[in-house]
Amino acid sequence: PGIYHIKFEFTKNITDFSALFLSVDRMIDVNITGFNDSKPTNMANFFYECNNLEKFNLGNLDTSECTDYSGFFKNDRKFTSLDLKEKGFKVNENVSVELDEMFSGMSNLETLDFSPFQNATVTKMEQMFRYCQKLSGKLFINFNAEAVESMSYAFSSAESLTEIVFGPDFKTSDKLSSYGLWLIETAM
Repeated sequence: PGIYHIKFEFTKNITDFSALFLSVDRMIDVNITGFNDSKPTNMANFFYECNNLEKFNLGNLDTSECTDYSGFFKNDRKFTSLDLKEKGFKVNENVSVELDEMFSGMSNLETLDFSPFQNATVTKMEQMFRYCQKLSGKLFINFNAEAVESMSYAFSSAESLTEIVFGPDFKTSDKLSSYGLWLIETAM
């Protein structure tokens, strides 16, 4: 494993950043720069299965137009704490976002601040915190979930959470499926 500083050049107007670092096992620390004019709309699976990643900074990457964060940190097992505001996430409350499996499989994650998403309009959140066995304490969720049709397995096997607080802006639809929402499973 190593530490990487990655500078991208000629990135103007790139919008699809999906799976950019998919399964880059040797990456421990990444500071991303050079995205001066890019506003990604898709960051699905961005750090998916980066098993040694411990630190990152999005630098000047403007995420305010991103609509898909699905699997962003999926199966990243080194993180014990994660503060998305500190890391540079910017979420536009007028843009609908997909968050399914965003933190799924982060089995060592103990604390999480995902406040940049608190006023977002969310369209997908299946398996969002699945297998986050060590995520503990209180989790505050305050986004608009009226467009979400399924929260299946959203908190499945997140057995260390002691309290989940749904804030006043958390609204859901009558069509919402919550199959397996709280299911406790054997870890992967």
